[in-house]
Amino acid sequence: MISGLRSAVRGSRIPRTAQEKAAGVVPVDTGHPVGSVLRYGADPSGVTCSYQALHDLCTVTNEVGGGDLLFPPGTYLVDKVRDIDEYDVFQNGSNIRSMIYRNCSGLRISGFGAKIDIKGDAVVDNDYFGSSDVKMVGAFQFNLCRNVVLEGFEIDGNVQDLSGDSWVEGDSYLVAINGSTNVTVRNCWIHHAWTDNINIARNQGYLVGEGSEFRDTASRQVIVENCEISFAGRANFGAHEYRCLTIRSCRVHGGGNHEGTKFYSPRCNFDWEPDVSRTGDVSDQGYHSDQPPAGSSQNTNVSNILTSIEMSEFYNAGLRNIVSVRKTSHMHVKQCFLDNEINDQQPLGFSIPFAKLTDNIIDIRGGRLDISLTGGVEGIGQFTMRDNEVRARARPDGKRGAALFWAGDNGFQTQVMIENNRFIDESTGPRDDEFITLSHGDGNSGNPLQATFRDNYVFIPAASYSGTTQDIAVTMHVQMAENNVYQTDRDSTTEFLGVHYIAGTSNPGYHVIARNERFLAAGVAGTNQAIRAADNSAFDLTDPWAMGE
Repeated sequence: MISGLRSAVRGSRIPRTAQEKAAGVVPVDTGHPVGSVLRYGADPSGVTCSYQALHDLCTVTNEVGGGDLLFPPGTYLVDKVRDIDEYDVFQNGSNIRSMIYRNCSGLRISGFGAKIDIKGDAVVDNDYFGSSDVKMVGAFQFNLCRNVVLEGFEIDGNVQDLSGDSWVEGDSYLVAINGSTNVTVRNCWIHHAWTDNINIARNQGYLVGEGSEFRDTASRQVIVENCEISFAGRANFGAHEYRCLTIRSCRVHGGGNHEGTKFYSPRCNFDWEPDVSRTGDVSDQGYHSDQPPAGSSQNTNVSNILTSIEMSEFYNAGLRNIVSVRKTSHMHVKQCFLDNEINDQQPLGFSIPFAKLTDNIIDIRGGRLDISLTGGVEGIGQFTMRDNEVRARARPDGKRGAALFWAGDNGFQTQVMIENNRFIDESTGPRDDEFITLSHGDGNSGNPLQATFRDNYVFIPAASYSGTTQDIAVTMHVQMAENNVYQTDRDSTTEFLGVHYIAGTSNPGYHVIARNERFLAAGVAGTNQAIRAADNSAFDLTDPWAMGE
């Protein structure tokens, strides 16, 4: 193992080691300890390019198999790009590659006060395959590593300096974690990557030009904590295959927020977009297989399992915060602050089975909280939203957000529980859409089997009234609505904001149980009907709704 970083004294010469000889690396300054990037000629002033020094340090570390690495305070310029094709094979005689740490165990890389400054002023055009023809040099890539800590760095990809056609979808990640276990990234500021700031995936054996191993395995037990992750070209976080990811005490903002260049979709803070191309007999040590389990006619396997996002702040000024697509399961967002700023898109788009949203403060602004559960078979869809404060308000352009839009997709949801939340409408003008919509989704795909909305408080201001006799403010397509309070400061005896309870419309249908629902409005009690249950006769429905006391 590489050792002696803390005790080595500058000036005591350390001869070229056997590992350096085996790696073909000649140290530039033997007055620095083994494991220090300065030993290999890095320039902490940021004036000259330190690419070769970072590459040599990585090469020696791979030869040793781990250890303690040190980047002293300063700026380390990487003034290179990768000229590599869609299959990651070098082009035009180039051999510039990302810093890939392979098969290391017990690796700690410390850079408190250090900045890795990656070249961004490049001209990027589409290659034959529709990807970028040149790619960013990745600062840290961990392939098949174990017990890794990356701490203290600022890493800047300078994506704002790119020019050209710029399909930035070419593995241009500042930190990439591929098929590695027990990896912690902490106390870092990682920003302006060409594609994703942090990408977590399985090890991809086809990366010939980058020297990856042909061993296919998901990343496991990854922790990102106390970091600021911001302004990636595509997504601040990209996830393609892992088991157990924790993001805590982080500030994440501005994912995909760059104009004038063509960035690959989706542009957001978080993108859980698993690799759905895996087919046949590819397996992951019993954890993953695209083949159904024995005795099953359905493929219920997923790529990303167990995600905890906690005690963090998320902002996104123009695009979505979280996008989750198929083959992701068991995600919990808790005790976070999510601010949609001036955005008219979703701050949260859960499209996964088994998700929880608890104890959060969510400011929708002009967007909406979009929940869509999907699943492969009946019985696997579950969503819980509990103890949140959700606020929606008008954007400067007048668009107003929706506190919640839930639509069951594919008809496979069995348990949806929305309880003990506060939904506050802060609109200053009439809204075009309903404040809350709880829908069964496509009428041809069935109904949720258990959907409950209870013990919630909903406030809708008079300013949001659209001017119709019945302005439906809330739609309840649920099996159970109980103990909710709907309140408005509107004062009217002839026009009202309505809460509409919708019964099941597909086969088999169902009745809605609505009980102990309270409607509170300004004015004299008993005469003000500014908010109440909508008159079902105004709608063409087969099954009636029922009101309790």
